Amino acid sequence: LVQPVDYYPTILEAMGVRPAGQRLHGRSLLPLLGDPSATIRPQACFGKFGEAMHVTDGRWVLAKYPPSLEYNGPLNWYSVHEPIFIRPKAVHPFDGVRGCYPLEHPRGPMTDLLFDLAEDPAQERNVIARQPGERQRLEGALREFLVEVGAPPEQARRLGL
Repeated sequence: LVQPVDYYPTILEAMGVRPAGQRLHGRSLLPLLGDPSATIRPQACFGKFGEAMHVTDGRWVLAKYPPSLEYNGPLNWYSVHEPIFIRPKAVHPFDGVRGCYPLEHPRGPMTDLLFDLAEDPAQERNVIARQPGERQRLEGALREFLVEVGAPPEQARRLGL
């Protein structure tokens, strides 16, 4: 499993450059060139801002949504530039202390989903009720990922982790 964030450390390593004092979220893919059975990461995480976060180990895929149908928060946009894709600037003033825009991002009713790619590669059958152990394992991997990349603590709270 690899992610686009792995390209940057791969290019740096290939050029013999070590980033000084820079924390990288990605991992170099160069070990894969010499050993096709090598692994870069046990899971990959992905998602869309304000929606579910997904985690996969290559066999299972968990889509983790906020537990509340009414409240999709706390959700913040960390940037000095306003988020133009959600609400107008006047509704959400910049929080200079935390360096973010607090947002309200409504969503439709969604529930967590779990798919077994070996049995269901098209991800059409949610097996979350039948596989509580896989759900817990992947939720733990998602929690670890959020800590590893230094995600704001409210992201874990938003997802009920």
